[in-house]
Amino acid sequence: MTRWMFLVALAIFSFQIQAQDLMVHKASNISYELTWSESMFDFGQTDLGTPVSHTFEVVNRTAEPVKIAKVKPSCGCTVADHTKEWIQPGETGTVTATFSAKKKGYFTKQVSVFMEGEESPKVLTIRGEVIE
Repeated sequence: MTRWMFLVALAIFSFQIQAQDLMVHKASNISYELTWSESMFDFGQTDLGTPVSHTFEVVNRTAEPVKIAKVKPSCGCTVADHTKEWIQPGETGTVTATFSAKKKGYFTKQVSVFMEGEESPKVLTIRGEVIE
């Protein structure tokens, strides 16, 4: 009985590995058609010590679900959050960039957005001027 259970478990494990490989392979062959609300946002003037945020929207124009794999801000003064779930065809996902305005002057910061299965990111830019 134990040997039979081992063989069944091994077969299920092998099937799961094959399914995961198929999903990764399929995702790497998707040609994403995404429409971004914008790729740059200008805050204008903002007050020193007051964090500012902007949310970029992305619409999935493909026939398959897509997923934002990760977002990577260009520096520690910017944090980014994003839609964690798969974005279904025709639906909208978001990337929110928050800049911590800790010193005066002009700023330009980027957030690189990596889609599941893609190596090249979409780069979103925020900019503005921190004043007292």
